[in-house]
Amino acid sequence: MSWKDEKNPSYQAPFCPGAAFEQLQKERGFSVDEPILQPTFGYDIPLALHTIGKLQEADVNENVFVLIAHDKFARDLVDHFPKSLNDWKARGWAPKLQWAFLKDFELYWKEKGVC
Repeated sequence: MSWKDEKNPSYQAPFCPGAAFEQLQKERGFSVDEPILQPTFGYDIPLALHTIGKLQEADVNENVFVLIAHDKFARDLVDHFPKSLNDWKARGWAPKLQWAFLKDFELYWKEKGVC
């Protein structure tokens, strides 16, 4: 369940067709412009959702590496404290992690016949 970048054959990202994403969001009671993953508890959920939106805006910049704490896909890929993350771009971490969370929906995609 992935697609390859023709310019970079070693790069793979999870596959997520737009129609399947829209169907998933509708089945979950979310609009298609809402984050696919949302906090369900916390001190200020509206503020958390606002922050997620801002992170999404930053995430599209190829010079910014958005790394969320406790990201299970980053756990085995990036260096951990006290090591530095400064070489993230040279190490190719961002492309490997950017859409990795979609792997959590693999069973859904298979059930819908998408992959």
